[in-house]
This record gives sequence, C-alpha cells and structure tokens, in this order.
Amino acid sequence: MRGGYAMSSEIRSLPHDNLLRCVTIASWIKFFLRTRPFEVEHVVPTSKDGSDDDSNLALACRACNLRKLDHLSGFDGMTQTEVPLFDPRRHRWDDHFQLSFEDGEIRVTTALGRAT
Repeated sequence: MRGGYAMSSEIRSLPHDNLLRCVTIASWIKFFLRTRPFEVEHVVPTSKDGSDDDSNLALACRACNLRKLDHLSGFDGMTQTEVPLFDPRRHRWDDHFQLSFEDGEIRVTTALGRAT
C-alpha cells in the first residue's frame, strides 16, 4: 500500500508485467520504469470527486504523480490555453507523445502533451 490506498486483489493478481508500467508514460518504455517505484494514483483525484474504485486507480511513477497532484487540467504555454491532462482511460499515449529511440527522450506532439 502506498499513499494510504490499497489495490484490490483483482489488480494485485494481474500478471507481474502489467503492474510494471506507468500509465502516464507508456507501456512500451517499461524497461526504463523498472527501476522506478510506483504509486497508486487516482486518475480523477478524490478532491475532485474521484472514487477509490479500481476503475479510477492507476500506477504512476513518483515524478508523474507529483507533477499531476490533484489537477485535471494544465496550461499549455504554446497555445496559451488550459487543456485537460493526459488520462490513460480516455487518451492514447501515441496521440500526444513520441519516444525517440535515438536518445530516449519523450517528445510531446499536442497541447495536452505539453500541459501534462
């Protein structure tokens, strides 16, 4: 248990490989994330009426979880607009981010990606 929230036995019983990924970053760079501790995060924060149900819980690395905090949206400096943050239940990672295999950098391709 991290952050005071326990995962259900259904989530804990998923194959180990499914638990070793941060939903905010992408499953196909999980090799990088194996050295990072994960936290249970609320996709919709409880302070914004999000539930503790499994459908609202996800694993996130500490850096992503701290950056998100209890926000649902963020400011995109390029477009000067408030946009939703990446939601792994509603958005496709590849639509907003790209992984450079040459240098390992994550590149953003949309306002949502920049705000996230």
